[in-house]
Amino acid sequence: HNTPGIKKIENTYFGYAGSLEPRAFNDRGERGAYKIEISKTAGIATCRPAFFRLAKRIYAVDTLDISGKTTYDAIASAMSALFKEKNYGADTLLRLEITGSVPPEIDTAPKKLAALAVGLFYCEIIDHTSPEFNIDALKDDPTIKGELVRTLLPCLESTDEEERRRAYCALKYALLALSGNDIADF
Repeated sequence: HNTPGIKKIENTYFGYAGSLEPRAFNDRGERGAYKIEISKTAGIATCRPAFFRLAKRIYAVDTLDISGKTTYDAIASAMSALFKEKNYGADTLLRLEITGSVPPEIDTAPKKLAALAVGLFYCEIIDHTSPEFNIDALKDDPTIKGELVRTLLPCLESTDEEERRRAYCALKYALLALSGNDIADF
């Protein structure tokens, strides 16, 4: 479905525009066709291709590190800066992977963060953040929070990155729930 562009072998130009309308996130970027202007001077033909967009929407996939962002305003500002830099707008369907370390009180539920994506046609958030916990302080906590950390500690210290990520997610969700937050959106 993607265009390789216009190619030339010897005196022959050829190309494939790709799909004219994107269908999913694997059909990224602008979609359209080529207008080819061919001219012949002194028996030599030249070809000038020009791409023109036909698709109403553009699919995009991107990543944003929100480490150090301690408020939703700061996260929204970082998202807005990314959208401006990449020229994402009202025609964009974006799958955005959020990464980085964030304070545990920042609820990174995908629906909550997607609501910060102002100006896009659609935004799907994939949360790959990890909370900034003081594990040493939490594991000494005499409450259920401490017991939770002590139970998860082997997984939190695992050499397996995926196991660590799952343990941090479990800890984040449990601590949010214990703080009275709704975790149904995770």
